[in-house]
Amino acid sequence: MLVKTFCAAVNGMQVTTVTVEVSSVIGDKLFLSGLADNAVREAQSRIFSAITNIGMQYPMKRITVNLAPADIRKEGSAFDLPIAIRARAEHFKGLIVPEENVREAAVVNNLEVYGMSTLSDVIMFLNGMTAPEPVTIDTRAEFYTNQAETGLDFAEVRGQENVKRAFEVAAAGGHNLIMIGPPGSGKSMMAKRLPGILPPLTLRESLETTQIYSIAGKMPEGVSLLYRRPVRAPHHTVSQVALVGGGASPQPGEISLAHNGVLFADELPEFSKQTLEVLRQPLEDRRITISRAKYSIDYPCSIMFVASMNPCPCGYYGDPT
Repeated sequence: MLVKTFCAAVNGMQVTTVTVEVSSVIGDKLFLSGLADNAVREAQSRIFSAITNIGMQYPMKRITVNLAPADIRKEGSAFDLPIAIRARAEHFKGLIVPEENVREAAVVNNLEVYGMSTLSDVIMFLNGMTAPEPVTIDTRAEFYTNQAETGLDFAEVRGQENVKRAFEVAAAGGHNLIMIGPPGSGKSMMAKRLPGILPPLTLRESLETTQIYSIAGKMPEGVSLLYRRPVRAPHHTVSQVALVGGGASPQPGEISLAHNGVLFADELPEFSKQTLEVLRQPLEDRRITISRAKYSIDYPCSIMFVASMNPCPCGYYGDPT
């Protein structure tokens, strides 16, 4: 028996449809092909436990699973559900009818939208035992309702009139900014409140920023759309890869997580020279291209770069007291 289902793999900012092809013959093992990493290959144990714990019998067959296309690396446990469903496909009445295959594919990729959280829920749904209604989420209404919330308020800054004027000019033109002053003068406080005087996010900017945070797995719980401009303040020990992105499993860096917002570098002289040099091209092009032997990925990074530093190692150069 050969059956198929569909899921997705993320490659940079692009999403590729992955076809899960499952063939079963007499045997007792599961074989995976299609450039799957160790986390995906461990699916056999997880699927066996899940099927057994809901009172079903694991098929005593030799199951071959192919994840196509084969040239894209598959990572993580997100492939467990489509593999489990197809391993038990003969138990689902709905999978015989072509129209129901579309319904099944929609369920696999939208469990939360359909109000399902367990394998038992999915099996009951595919067997026609339950018919949950999709949960309607009006992201536009949520976005415009919360758009006025800016978080930290710039009006909380007292004094420092010249500095606040510089912030207003920089915010109006999207200019980069550096502050030099002694400890405790309010540099970090003002930088974190800068989004309060920036223009509110447009819906398109919000979708772009939300996409980046979703890819990086950093979406706040219970939030479907980001409506505030992000502020990222990496520690001065941050590595080049953490700042611009990349790695063995390519992920957005701090400059991309600050897309449409503010990247704040506190204690600028403490950052390594090599780390700061990698910011030169992204600040000019508003995009970062990460090229490695196995991949080449583009991430957006339209940011406002704000830095602060002390005037000397002790921080009090020029202070009369």
